[in-house]
Amino acid sequence: MSLGEWQVHSHHLNIDVGDCTVHLLVRSGPQNGTFTIQRAVLADGGTSTGGDHIKSFVHFVQDLFVRYNKSFKFFHTVLITHWDRDHRKGLEQYFEDHVKACIVEGLGKPENKDIKTKAELQKALDDHTITPSTVKATETKWFAPHTKCWEMGTDVPKTNRETQSWRIKRDPNYPDANPPRWTLRIEVAISGYGVVQMPMGEFIISGEVLARDMFFHEPVMDPKLAKSPEVVCQKLREREPGNALVNSRPAMVCVASNLKYLGDTLVGQYKLNLDALDHPSAVQFTSQGAAANTSDPDLGSRERATAGIQSIPGTTTPNNLVSIICMVFWPGNTARVSHYLGGDAGDEVEDKVLLWATKQIDNTTRKPIHVEAMKLSHHGESWPRTERRR
Repeated sequence: MSLGEWQVHSHHLNIDVGDCTVHLLVRSGPQNGTFTIQRAVLADGGTSTGGDHIKSFVHFVQDLFVRYNKSFKFFHTVLITHWDRDHRKGLEQYFEDHVKACIVEGLGKPENKDIKTKAELQKALDDHTITPSTVKATETKWFAPHTKCWEMGTDVPKTNRETQSWRIKRDPNYPDANPPRWTLRIEVAISGYGVVQMPMGEFIISGEVLARDMFFHEPVMDPKLAKSPEVVCQKLREREPGNALVNSRPAMVCVASNLKYLGDTLVGQYKLNLDALDHPSAVQFTSQGAAANTSDPDLGSRERATAGIQSIPGTTTPNNLVSIICMVFWPGNTARVSHYLGGDAGDEVEDKVLLWATKQIDNTTRKPIHVEAMKLSHHGESWPRTERRR
């Protein structure tokens, strides 16, 4: 979708298993049909083989795709929708390999010839003398539902552990921050030096993700005041009074994370009328009144969470339940949404997001908005209810 100078280009990488997408916010370039990349968001990475696909895409967008005029600099945002291995392992593999390659390359430069010890190398990393090339620790933000990597499997109990090389810790520069501030460091072994940690940027989690623009990181508005997509689109027109370029810019906004939702006072007040979904002109939502339970899941439980009462029979996992969901909104008087990006959210979560993504007609009826492109949960499987989301 485009509006004036702005476009959003979504590249879905063919990684065989899992999800991996790159979303580019671009402006029209100097020549007709060319574009300048303003922001780049990497969302998920598939299984470990996805790391090579991410590397190939970076080469493609940097060097081969002439329409981007070599304007790709680095990923401004890395988004882990949830910690299942078919979404995170490719990110782990890519960034571990990338960090190690950048350190080795940096050590080979004449200006770094005096770095002889592990302590000297670690100082060079902490001072950003040697840096990764596809993220920038001072500018890149990392987003996830929570800080722990929960190892999941259909028949294998979960174990609470970090990834093999990612270290997500409280930011020592802000010891009293409330909510806490987190940072990511990636740990790699360098021959002749030992194990060192590369600073990768701020790590933002849970409710702090909600209502943020993934392109520019700032909150778009108070999550509780975002009663509908229309309200969000109207708010985008007012970001900088008098700045037409900024006020026409789209935003990739987190609408759900860790079972927290935009406009959460709406959740539970209405109920999806599923029978009407086969007849788009009659789609509506009817009042149910009862409050919904939006408490955090028990991520330590060994039991798999059961799907909601309205769902197609099946189960989902706590990991899936807390998935980050984003939508791309465009400024305007009415709701304009071009993308829905759902992680692996379960049916109850998607029901609540779909309920929010409506326009109120009267006290009992809400009409769904039009969304141009949807990245369906669970890779397009029929569960939780993807065949009903047309």
